[in-house]
Amino acid sequence: MRRFGELTQKAQALMVTFFVSDYFPSFGWVDKLSRLLDRLETTFKELDSFYQELIDDHLDPNRVKATSSEEDILDVLIRLKQEESCSVDLEWDHIKALLMV
Repeated sequence: MRRFGELTQKAQALMVTFFVSDYFPSFGWVDKLSRLLDRLETTFKELDSFYQELIDDHLDPNRVKATSSEEDILDVLIRLKQEESCSVDLEWDHIKALLMV
């Protein structure tokens, strides 16, 4: 939980940060020079890694399976992907995006 809290704080801080390229696209070099783009990329790679760890934990064959009344949202999304019972072809990136929301 602590790691998730730290990652979301970093992501939220970057989302409200002023990026020069958002208002003046030709001055995008300023964001690169200030290393804001590097921080943004690093933070979202860390979030992606965190979500992948959650997925891997849920896919672990040694994990105690939850009953249908105890399933969390990730269990449901994984089941939909594995059973291909969703009208959308779910990919792991889609599941990670839904977890972010």
